[in-house]
Amino acid sequence: MSDSHDLSARDGSKVAAQPNGSSFGRGVRMAILLALVATAIYLFAPRIADTVPAMAGPLAAYVAAVDSLRAMLNDQVAGLLSQL
Repeated sequence: MSDSHDLSARDGSKVAAQPNGSSFGRGVRMAILLALVATAIYLFAPRIADTVPAMAGPLAAYVAAVDSLRAMLNDQVAGLLSQL
């Protein structure tokens, strides 16, 4: 019996089949997963800091960095909209 992941070539040799889904699809899913995790950490930073006090400093720095990126994005969008 042959393995479901192997395909036979014309010369009789085995060729490995690509797994279901493309690399692009896996990459998109990974990017979405990372964005969700980063958002959850941002949203739950106060609770995490209360639960694990040693993380208070790094979480505060992370939240401040995200806030500054949000402010910069807001300024960029506002500038773009004012040009329209």
